Amino acid sequence: MNNSFDVTRDRGLSRFFAQTYLKMSLGLFISAAVGYGLYKSLGFSILAVTSNPWILVIAGILQIALVFAVGKKAYQGNASQAMIMFILYSVLNAITFVSVFAIFDAKLIIQAFLLTAVTFVGMSIYGFTTKRALSAWGNFLMGSLIGILVVSIINLFVHSSALFFFVSIVTVIVFAGYTAYDTHFMKQAYYTVSDPRMLNGLSTYWALQIYMDIINLFLNILEILGYLDSDN
Repeated sequence: MNNSFDVTRDRGLSRFFAQTYLKMSLGLFISAAVGYGLYKSLGFSILAVTSNPWILVIAGILQIALVFAVGKKAYQGNASQAMIMFILYSVLNAITFVSVFAIFDAKLIIQAFLLTAVTFVGMSIYGFTTKRALSAWGNFLMGSLIGILVVSIINLFVHSSALFFFVSIVTVIVFAGYTAYDTHFMKQAYYTVSDPRMLNGLSTYWALQIYMDIINLFLNILEILGYLDSDN
């Protein structure tokens, strides 16, 4: 009887992860497609808009609001509204990809994508299979993220390419850690929730978390490759 229950739960876990990754992939596709479409239709003129500090600040505030809104709707079991907000977040984040397509060549983008995929898969497998409690990682990762933010703000005034390169490396390490951390707690979240509607909403919430991990991995790996390529 217990074996049958365990098999059912494990199958449910596989479906939950598949649903989460499918939504995450949809979000990435939307961001990349909209960003590429804006760049191809408007050319470099769109950079004047997407690099405007006020636009970036407003977009950042809206993105933070949407992250909290997705979480709230997910835990309320309102899966449809959580998904709509996730899609809005993905569309809004397309401004990031405008700069990617405008600044970096296709070779570097492909290399960064492949390295991101390898890093993501490796850390996800670790987060899923590890028997260690990763709760202690939370404070360390958050503290590191705050440190990265502070140093990045300082570098806006210093304009040090070497410091920027160092921050990119640290950021990759931090979000590799977040990938394992989020995967681990996504698995735990599944086993603590039995309501199918809430699970559907939570798959959207975790899709957003994983989406942010991948985006930050990709952008910083791309920055590292771009820095190294410029030295050659």
